[in-house]
Amino acid sequence: MRRRFCLCAGCCFLVTASFAQWLETTIELPITSIPVSMVANADGTKLYVTNVNSDSSCVHIIDAVHNTVLGRIPCGSSPGGLCFNTAGNKLYVPIPDGTIAVIDAAADTVTKNLSVGRYPGGLCYDAVRNRIYCVCHDDYTLVVIDAAADTVVRRVALTYGSAVTCLNAAEDKLYIANSPWSMVEVVDLSGDSVEARVNLRDSPGPVGLSPAQNRLYCGLHVDSVVAVIDCSADTLIGYVQVGMWPLVMCHNSFADKLYCGTYAGEDVTVIDCATNSPLRTIRFPSIPWGMCADPVTGNVYVTSRMTDQALVIDGSGDSVLAAVAVGHIPGTAYWSPARHRAYIANENGRSVSVLRNSPGGVGEMPKTEARMPNFGPTIVRGVLLLPPVSGVERDVLLDVTGRKVMGLVTGTNDVSHLAPGAYFLHRLGYDVLEEILILR
Repeated sequence: MRRRFCLCAGCCFLVTASFAQWLETTIELPITSIPVSMVANADGTKLYVTNVNSDSSCVHIIDAVHNTVLGRIPCGSSPGGLCFNTAGNKLYVPIPDGTIAVIDAAADTVTKNLSVGRYPGGLCYDAVRNRIYCVCHDDYTLVVIDAAADTVVRRVALTYGSAVTCLNAAEDKLYIANSPWSMVEVVDLSGDSVEARVNLRDSPGPVGLSPAQNRLYCGLHVDSVVAVIDCSADTLIGYVQVGMWPLVMCHNSFADKLYCGTYAGEDVTVIDCATNSPLRTIRFPSIPWGMCADPVTGNVYVTSRMTDQALVIDGSGDSVLAAVAVGHIPGTAYWSPARHRAYIANENGRSVSVLRNSPGGVGEMPKTEARMPNFGPTIVRGVLLLPPVSGVERDVLLDVTGRKVMGLVTGTNDVSHLAPGAYFLHRLGYDVLEEILILR
């Protein structure tokens, strides 16, 4: 996935955010809308939002540059979690009737209704193979879709059809939280087969991945703990105590922390992924429902379900920076790296709130900035190849904290000595950062 981040001219990579004006705007949707799932296109210029109201189901299109509604795409009743194919500029929408609507994101029209089986969910995109993976609840299978031709190439038998999935690109595996059977099933993507099952002591719910530690975190509903799985060996290595009934999780790559929000506890536990220990519990005014994180500044955005707020947490010190009033019953929180914005779906408010860093934070991309050409895939193994670009003074590679890890040259760069995970390419003379995911 290609990700770009703006650097304010004359500013440092990391800057201290002020406390004013977090809410950029609230975009009103049609009165019959119940917005839930959101995803942006590759350059962040459009935001797609599902409307799950059965009487008016569709995908709304939002102009993310001007914060206006562009239109709607009818695609079937009660659309599920959205998935974007960056290579093909396509949107995939699961429909409970057993189809996946494929949308051309250039024309914003449905080009195909792919039959997969009833109650599809848990969609994720593998950029390396250009495939979409979908769990089908009706027959307990993992559906493997060739995203170039939009055809089903394989079905993998599962123990149960859970909709909670997590792709680990470094290990070339897909993790599926199997709630009724208290296990996580591990699918080897090179052979499209279940290679392991990790047994847990309770039903798993939300999941999160720490690429730096190569660990999967899985909240267990009844036990009020987070299970920690070593992804290299696919073994359970321990549990971390959290609040009652883990509901939502978010990994903050800026500080390599996991944030776990609980339903009954109405709090957020911050877990240090390096030590697998709880650092702090943040009390919430109501149920934390949706989460997303900014990997550049480290801020974490969490919706407070019953108080119509989104809380902004400083990812460095884990203090609450602001409680921002949004729409009624905020649910999903989605981070758009290209626009550097957090989007909040207000389910009963029939709207989407747009949050940005306050003045002094990372700013909006200037209209006159130099633009980087497309350098090809941002997922690399061992070698990063950089073609020459006119006007570039020099290239550097930054880690998630903004620290320089190595200088880069035009042509071949050996990055095999670096730990797998997310890094940022900064081509000096350009006002953007490009995310680079280094795999083994």
